[in-house]
Amino acid sequence: IQSHEMWRDELQAWLLARDSISITELFQNLKYEGHPGLWHLLLYPLTRISKIPESMQLLHVGIAMATVYMIMRYSPFKRFQKILLSTGYFFIFEYTLISRNYGIGVFLIFCCCTLFQNRKQGTVLFSILIGLMAHTNVLGLISSICFVITILFDRLDRAKSSRILHDQYSHLNDLVSILIASTGIITSIVQLKPPSDSGFASRWNFNFDLEKILELPNQIFHAYLPIPINGLNFW
Repeated sequence: IQSHEMWRDELQAWLLARDSISITELFQNLKYEGHPGLWHLLLYPLTRISKIPESMQLLHVGIAMATVYMIMRYSPFKRFQKILLSTGYFFIFEYTLISRNYGIGVFLIFCCCTLFQNRKQGTVLFSILIGLMAHTNVLGLISSICFVITILFDRLDRAKSSRILHDQYSHLNDLVSILIASTGIITSIVQLKPPSDSGFASRWNFNFDLEKILELPNQIFHAYLPIPINGLNFW
């Protein structure tokens, strides 16, 4: 990471956090970014105690190390699978060397996966992580919505198979959990809505487009099998 020259989108987050005089101004400056503000909120106090952007890299490496710890300690994979996952291209480069908001999103995803197996004990902490995940980036928002849907289906399935569900999940716990997760998702969507004069983040498109739908299988294929192209623009 000492050999990595930080990109402009990495330093953009640092400069926004550094040059905003308050949290309120920080969120005002974020409206053109197309990203929620969790990563910037982590950088905001860091810019008050350090003047060098390399400290952002150290924070990001710490998050990456925490992610690998979650994988090695709690994931159900075999040891060689854990090693392959932790040393692959995405974890070594995208989620470690590049100091952006994707690394913390992946960390929160693995935290939610870890807590999912203990969901019988309550979902409040789980919902807090989901709400935080929604504020990492658009992909984190989508993942948080998927987690909420999964929990709801799991809740309904348990309601059909258990008559003592109210002993495991109190109504208050369910209500608080739904409120926390919904608040995180809704506030993230509000932040992601681009202003009318935005020159970078485009407006959301809800129009039916058959051509884009037919392109989905190809996108999924390339997501799971990213074959390198002999050219700089691929990377």
